[in-house]
Amino acid sequence: MDDTFALGGILPSICSREKVVNSNTVVAIEAPRSLLPGRACADFEPPRRSCENARGRLIIRLLLPGFLLVMCGCVPLRFNVSPGATGRIVDSGTHAPVSGAEVVISRSTYPPESPEKAFSSGRSPTVMSDDKGMFSLPVERRMDLYCIPVDAFPRFGLLVIKRAGYATTCVPFWSHSVADLGEVPIAAAYPSSVR
Repeated sequence: MDDTFALGGILPSICSREKVVNSNTVVAIEAPRSLLPGRACADFEPPRRSCENARGRLIIRLLLPGFLLVMCGCVPLRFNVSPGATGRIVDSGTHAPVSGAEVVISRSTYPPESPEKAFSSGRSPTVMSDDKGMFSLPVERRMDLYCIPVDAFPRFGLLVIKRAGYATTCVPFWSHSVADLGEVPIAAAYPSSVR
């Protein structure tokens, strides 16, 4: 038996605009617009969204932030944080190549508090000079969002050289990428002759 027959046919089924609370009370309810009087409940289906609309909305959600960033000038950019350097370390008195010297580019400002602090705040890698006194330090790069082309200006670098028997030496330089510093003289910590 359905609800209509059980109530003696007094009210239409539950899908209408009225609801039976008990056999003597009728309460008005709001039915969806698609349920017109006389339409059966089984005929009601919610509107379906097409797959094309869903894909279109997904593409817009993914591309819109990138488009807005590009339009305001902000783009993902791989840029130089710290320049690299190449050169040859020589003794300032004899101009002989100095091998086994530790070479690093410091994150300190110029002038540093002390050459030792500048060396300890160096970025990686720390390289050693070879038999001919040659060294090569790579550029440090990073990826980020920027609105101004930051590589338009050369970056500051502070080369720090440390070797036993020699004074720790700081060499400031500016470069867009890798600077060729040529011969870099370092002085002996203790002069060979005292006058």
